[in-house]
Amino acid sequence: MNSVCRRKGDFVEPEQFNNVIIKNTGGRIVRFKDVGRVELGAESYATRGYLGDKKAVAMPIFQRPGTNALETAATIRGIMETLSANFPPDLAYDIAYNPTEFISQSIDAVEITIYEAIGLVVLVILVFLQNWRAAIIPIIAIPVSLIGTFAVMSALGFSLNNLTLFGLVLAIGIVVDDAIVVVENMERLLSPR
Repeated sequence: MNSVCRRKGDFVEPEQFNNVIIKNTGGRIVRFKDVGRVELGAESYATRGYLGDKKAVAMPIFQRPGTNALETAATIRGIMETLSANFPPDLAYDIAYNPTEFISQSIDAVEITIYEAIGLVVLVILVFLQNWRAAIIPIIAIPVSLIGTFAVMSALGFSLNNLTLFGLVLAIGIVVDDAIVVVENMERLLSPR
């Protein structure tokens, strides 16, 4: 008898599923491994795959919890390149769906935002305050604050995902705004009266 067991949580290894307690009667614990067998796999292996108008074998590959999506995708691409060297001439592979493309685009967008923010801050300070020394402060403040952010995220075990990238974009805006206000106020206080 096969049955599907659904449970909330991040079980990854079969042994974790085996130790799930099914029943506890009179101090006697019955675990899943006592009554069944755990197998990591799909519920059904009967599928039909097409890529375009050609028959294909669909082979979904899922990322394990806690792993880096970009590294996983790069490893898979490398393995497929190695394997394809031994394929027969009429056999080819294609990665039809790669969710890491969106992640790469998000990271690129944040990089562009950082450069735009630094450029705009320098431009605003140069146009309104006409002082290169004042423009150096935000040029240094933005990268230093980002390095500090990444260091704290790494120390606390946070990963870089879309939510943290969005937060970084918002925080860059705050740092830029504060840098302009601080530099403008310093310039006002230090200027001769």
